[in-house]
Amino acid sequence: RTASLYLGALERNDEVETVAVDGQTGAAEGNVDVILDFGHHVVAQTGWPSVPVICCLHGTAARGGEAYASRWSELRPQDTLIVNCRADLSVLQAFPPGPRVAVLPLAVDGTRFGVGGSRHKRPERSVVRAGFVGRLLPQRNLHRAIDAVRTLNAQGHHIEFDVVGPPCSYRYLDWYDSQAYMQFLAQQADAPELRGRVRFYGSIDNDAELRDAYESWDFLIHPSTVVDENFGYVPVEAALCGTATVGTRWGGLRDWLHRSRGRSVPCWSTRSGVRFSQRELVRAIRSCSRGEASELGESARSFALRNYGVAAFDENLGAIIREAVLPPTPQSSHASLPSTIEGNSVRDLISVSPQWDALYAHLEAYGSHRMELRDTGDIQLDLPFMSEVRGSGIECRDPAWQFSANLASATTALFHRLARAPVGLAEATELIRKAPEDSCPSSILRDLLAAGVLVPEASALPGERLTDI
Repeated sequence: RTASLYLGALERNDEVETVAVDGQTGAAEGNVDVILDFGHHVVAQTGWPSVPVICCLHGTAARGGEAYASRWSELRPQDTLIVNCRADLSVLQAFPPGPRVAVLPLAVDGTRFGVGGSRHKRPERSVVRAGFVGRLLPQRNLHRAIDAVRTLNAQGHHIEFDVVGPPCSYRYLDWYDSQAYMQFLAQQADAPELRGRVRFYGSIDNDAELRDAYESWDFLIHPSTVVDENFGYVPVEAALCGTATVGTRWGGLRDWLHRSRGRSVPCWSTRSGVRFSQRELVRAIRSCSRGEASELGESARSFALRNYGVAAFDENLGAIIREAVLPPTPQSSHASLPSTIEGNSVRDLISVSPQWDALYAHLEAYGSHRMELRDTGDIQLDLPFMSEVRGSGIECRDPAWQFSANLASATTALFHRLARAPVGLAEATELIRKAPEDSCPSSILRDLLAAGVLVPEASALPGERLTDI
């Protein structure tokens, strides 16, 4: 799909003549001015072409650059790396000076989604209808969306939830079994508060049917923390159909999921995985009432038409190609490559398994907030989703980010209190202060958050680092 988007843009650009290049040898049919490498072919070769190369990363930046990191010293100022969101740009800005980096948002064909007049008018009904679209891998957090809908129905709200998408394995985080995950989702949907209200439709390959689904929903729920969520076609498709999104401020979603176009949940990266508050997700879905969702959907549609159409993509890609053949701007000399985040006292205080340090250094740029606490009064602290305190440790069974942790004795009283209900910051501080050990509550709380074993309210986090477009 994305390859077709690029090929279509090249075919529609009268200033560009496209020729084939051998993916194994790099040999072109005739002389070329620049090579556009969509499939990471050039970086897999032993040599490097003499002409400028434009490499399309598409999620590779979030995974630490992969092969590009190992060959960074060979990338030249006349080469260009294309990324699809500002989070990827932040990742690459931590690398030494080298190639150009261009942010190129992908596009959705407006002739297939939401073409024509104003937002489709939904039928009058007594229930709210929400939807989910995507491959059913745990990091899309469908299980957390279902749990949030269950919570709201238990509180007296009337929400139906349609799920569109196939089971899927994910090669970058492969500890789960896709069949077992589907069984877990089915068990969730069978809860008394949800029976008959969660419907699984499998894949919908027909664009017209998918458009009808988007238009039938009051809003889309998209709480993704996929490690390379560098764009996200689904929320843009929904927006073109006039449907607002409730989702996470993660990766490419941060570039456009603004409060005027939907509802979003802050998230951040920790040593034991990506975190966001389940309570915040419930609040976001609750706040997206039908009347409010309609206004948000119209705003999202206008924004998507302006910024994520095929014409804008064609123009932006053409500009990147033209710039690639111009003389590069002089840059400063290379520095050493970044590796992983610097160690701190959290390693001595809390033992977490598995550790996500290899991903952490790059994924921090994907989150909306830093893993820090700020003094905002008696904020509430909670355990991660699906976590259980056992003796001096925590076991998290969340299919998306499973982990276990052994805790220092200074935190035992705090976590046994958290096992019953969320705890205010003042009470948490006092519980740590009363521990027999000579401990510093603020330092310990900061380390617990960095390890991912505490989840604070959004109001406790520093403000977003990137401004709205």
